[in-house]
Amino acid sequence: MQRISRRPHSVDGNIEVENAIKRYKELRAWKQQADEECKQLKEKLSVQMLEHGATELTIGGVPVARLTEYDMQTVSAKELIVKHPRIAKALVKLTHIVRVDVP
Repeated sequence: MQRISRRPHSVDGNIEVENAIKRYKELRAWKQQADEECKQLKEKLSVQMLEHGATELTIGGVPVARLTEYDMQTVSAKELIVKHPRIAKALVKLTHIVRVDVP
């Protein structure tokens, strides 16, 4: 697997890349706004169900939203590595990631 080099690459004057960056930032801002609005709407639906002791909302008898409640267990890989290094070595999976960050 080839690793990426750690040096900057100038794309000054590359209109296609500059447009891609601009569009990415526009879409990211739109997504953040949409995610926030979805969060607010889910909260509104949740309040509606909780106020009526319901686990489901329907329109015309058709289910349109469900409220579920559950407990979830998680394992902290960092704590596992510190407290039980032998077990962690056998169970913790290392995954190679290549990520693009656009500030």
